[in-house]
Amino acid sequence: REEAAADEKAREEAAAAKAAAEAEAKAARELKERQELEAREKAAAEDAARLKREEEEARARRLAEERAAEERARLELEELQAAVQDEIEEEERAAAAKASAPALPDALPDAAPATAPGDDATTT
Repeated sequence: REEAAADEKAREEAAAAKAAAEAEAKAARELKERQELEAREKAAAEDAARLKREEEEARARRLAEERAAEERARLELEELQAAVQDEIEEEERAAAAKASAPALPDALPDAAPATAPGDDATTT
């Protein structure tokens, strides 16, 4: 009877030890799974932050490129306007010069003979 009681006690202790070991293993697995999940969540959050930062940088680059293109277009427009203004001023100067030039008669009077009267240019 003592032997049976000792065997029963040993079985109970073995079962308790096994249950404790299984509970400890389960707790360790759950902890490991929780840590892995937290690591994945952290990596996902870092990836999301990196993507957002990259998108913001790309947006900033696009805006800078658009501003530079607008500035180039503005400068080209100013150059064209200056060239047109130069042409207008040149045409105005030419018109003013033409208006202030002495008017030539429509028909020139007959030119006086190049030789004196009685002087025959064919004789030497």
